[in-house]
Amino acid sequence: MGNTIMDNKLFRGLAVVLLLCGLAFLAERVLTLLAYLSEPILLFFLAWLIAFVLGPAADWLESLHTPHWTGRLARLGNRRFPRVVAVALVYLGLALLLVLTGVLVVPVVVAQAVELGRNLPSLAAQIPDFVENLQQELVQRNININLEQVYDVQTLVRQVEAYGAALVQNTVQLVAGVAYVVANAIVMLVISFYIMLEGRRLGNRLIEQAPPQYRDQIEHLRWSVGSSFGGFVRGQIILAILFGIGAGVICLLAGLDYAAVIGAIVATLALLPFIGPMLGFIPPVLIAAFQSEWWVVLLVLAGMFVLQTIVYNMLSPKVLGETLGGLSPILVLAAVLVGIRVSGLWGALFGVPVAGVVYAMIALGYREFSKTWQQGPPTDPAG
Repeated sequence: MGNTIMDNKLFRGLAVVLLLCGLAFLAERVLTLLAYLSEPILLFFLAWLIAFVLGPAADWLESLHTPHWTGRLARLGNRRFPRVVAVALVYLGLALLLVLTGVLVVPVVVAQAVELGRNLPSLAAQIPDFVENLQQELVQRNININLEQVYDVQTLVRQVEAYGAALVQNTVQLVAGVAYVVANAIVMLVISFYIMLEGRRLGNRLIEQAPPQYRDQIEHLRWSVGSSFGGFVRGQIILAILFGIGAGVICLLAGLDYAAVIGAIVATLALLPFIGPMLGFIPPVLIAAFQSEWWVVLLVLAGMFVLQTIVYNMLSPKVLGETLGGLSPILVLAAVLVGIRVSGLWGALFGVPVAGVVYAMIALGYREFSKTWQQGPPTDPAG
């Protein structure tokens, strides 16, 4: 009898160990497969994200009545735009915007970037004089900080010169990289077109397959995901573009060179939630420090402060609204830091909306639990 019990315990322990080993091996294989397929997975994710961001525009067009001169089209859609027409119009508008950007903006940015790379050595040569003048200003104001101890000026000069030389030498690779990005962008747009066309229908079918008592909760969760994730990403892109354009305009008004490059860099930095707008101060202020007098630097700094106040204090509440469902700034900062730690740049970009989705799911679960707790256990009619 004792041997049987021991044999059963030994068999169960061995089975658990084998199961854990099998799960670990399976997890390792899955992670390897995901790493191998990371590029197409990222491609599909970005395509879904594009469709998610542009979805409200197609929904709005679909809700409009068709003009009277589109008689046959109106009959097809009951005097409303069919879904395929609305989606096609959205992507035609997006394609037109991308073509205009590629023709009018990209050549200017690339030309200024190459010119900046060529001039970086001469700008770097000004760093010792700039640090020395700043050191004298600090000494005159009884601020005892040795800037050369904070950072080796000569090391900084060599790094800047190396970056400039690399930028000029890698122009061909830069053009090839741009072509690769354009090709991937075309593929993403094609995939996102079909996702936007069929995504809502597929989602409705999945909800119809769910048990009836859970359909309202699933629909609410879908709305929360659309509001927190899609709304935040759309708002963040709009605010980043406005912030970048404003920074470029400030540089133009201040008479600084490389305004287009600075605007593009500031817009890219502004995509990072919470910390991006603060980092966006650095490029225009640095360029102003190397190209102009100290009072121009102060004007650029003041202009950037006013721009940040307008974009992120006045326009941001109207653009973002309640997309994050009341997520506190502490949680936003934590989401950014955790996202950077887990996935680097992509984690920094999407950590906050993912946190908003998780927050919405937890809130929904807590609401349903509270409702069930208040109702209490079901009573027995026979009792």
